[in-house]
Amino acid sequence: MRRRVVVTGMGVVSAIASGVPAFWDRLAAGVTGTRRLTRFDPTGYPSHVAAEVLDPPPVPDRIGPYRVAGIPFSHAVAAAVEALRDAGLDASAGDWLPRRAVFFSGGCTDLLQEIVAATATGVAGADREPRAVPVDEVARALASSAAVDDLDLYSENNLSPALAFLAGAGQCHTLSSACAGGSQAIGDAWRLILRGDADVALAGGGDSLITRQMIAGFCNLTALSRRNDDPAGASRPFDAGRDGFVMGEGAGFVVLEEYEHARRRGAAMHAELAGIGYSGDAHRLTDPREDGSGMRLSMERALQAAGAGPEDVIWINAHGTSTEANDAAETRAIHLALGEAARGVPVSSTKSMIGHLVHGAGAVETVASVMAFGRRVVHPTANWAERDPTCDLDYVPGAARDVTRAGVVLNNSFGFGGQNVTLALRPAV
Repeated sequence: MRRRVVVTGMGVVSAIASGVPAFWDRLAAGVTGTRRLTRFDPTGYPSHVAAEVLDPPPVPDRIGPYRVAGIPFSHAVAAAVEALRDAGLDASAGDWLPRRAVFFSGGCTDLLQEIVAATATGVAGADREPRAVPVDEVARALASSAAVDDLDLYSENNLSPALAFLAGAGQCHTLSSACAGGSQAIGDAWRLILRGDADVALAGGGDSLITRQMIAGFCNLTALSRRNDDPAGASRPFDAGRDGFVMGEGAGFVVLEEYEHARRRGAAMHAELAGIGYSGDAHRLTDPREDGSGMRLSMERALQAAGAGPEDVIWINAHGTSTEANDAAETRAIHLALGEAARGVPVSSTKSMIGHLVHGAGAVETVASVMAFGRRVVHPTANWAERDPTCDLDYVPGAARDVTRAGVVLNNSFGFGGQNVTLALRPAV
């Protein structure tokens, strides 16, 4: 008998709320977390807006030998703790469970960036252009920093083992696939459980790129919204007036569990992760294939793995970045993957409210996708107001919508370099 994988725990930290119930309530209400950036003075930068976590949840000072410090680490720990508690799988320090795994996707570290910003000249700023920093200059910056001894605590390569210590997990996996990373962590965990190498996995991702260097870099790419006079309306996926994404931050985790294992211990099953689809564009670093062919392939493979067809799809939680290239290509891909059924499928973008969490995006959006089953509601795409001829689907404008039939939800995550992941979810029955 083929093993099945269900979601038994969820945790989230985001700009609109931390904690899954509050997060979903605000998503369903169309609340946006985008404001004028406060972490540093953005004067002189083309983009002044971001979706910052202004009221993060408390976290422990230490996880065994690991000191919890820094924004990415704190967000990830808070979301992981919530997911484990939701699943009823709190581990005591010192537990070691070989059939439990951790999968984490993380990106750049805030400490390294801020050390370089504070000590290397001309990195970025209100009155000068960002520039590449020579390796020897970075080395001098690090050598002069009192915080250098704590650098390992901020690296995703050490955050994953800290989470494994937290979960008592005997298997630990670290990924870094940009905007698809959180979803890939979940997909890889699904594969591990399906093939019988684990029974439980804590999987997700987190990121915090709201720093001088990263904002400057994405501004140079003209990827960020410049709607500085209307921060709440800056992220507007699929809208004709979209002009770039909003940088967000936070973390999301799910606990995946083999169905019979969860049933035996009486765990609540929020949804079944029924299939995943991976593909690669092999095209450009930042832009997807214009015809959406790579994105299409990941959706088709997810449906095939789930044993489902286009007629079974009841909602798509889109990658929906609010950039001209992504939204048009994703719309084409949905048409190609679903055919005539595409016209009747609602499509939403969680990023319209929480910004783009990069490595954390797919994981947080998976939580949103799972919540649609529990509440029988799909959330709106905030700020959608004007139709773009290249984006001609039903983007759930204005208000949340009731789910009227059972079926499959697709969660799309499309990363730089054409790293595409689609997760297919359905009710756990």
